[in-house]
Amino acid sequence: MPLVQQLRQAGKEKAHEIAEGLNAMGRQTSRGESWKPTNIRRLSKQVDELEAAQRAAEEAKRYEGNPSWGAFS
Repeated sequence: MPLVQQLRQAGKEKAHEIAEGLNAMGRQTSRGESWKPTNIRRLSKQVDELEAAQRAAEEAKRYEGNPSWGAFS
């Protein structure tokens, strides 16, 4: 997602703006097609879900090391 991050830093926040930016760069989807806003929204959702799962796994590791951490007194 480095290209998407670059586009966002350049002020392109909306899905259609990011899709237009990727298409202007000549980038294609994994199927060799042009980018559409739907592709960007789907990709963003998948990235968000992956990041949430990673955060949950990291938090679980913290609890694993100290089972009483966060317990009520």
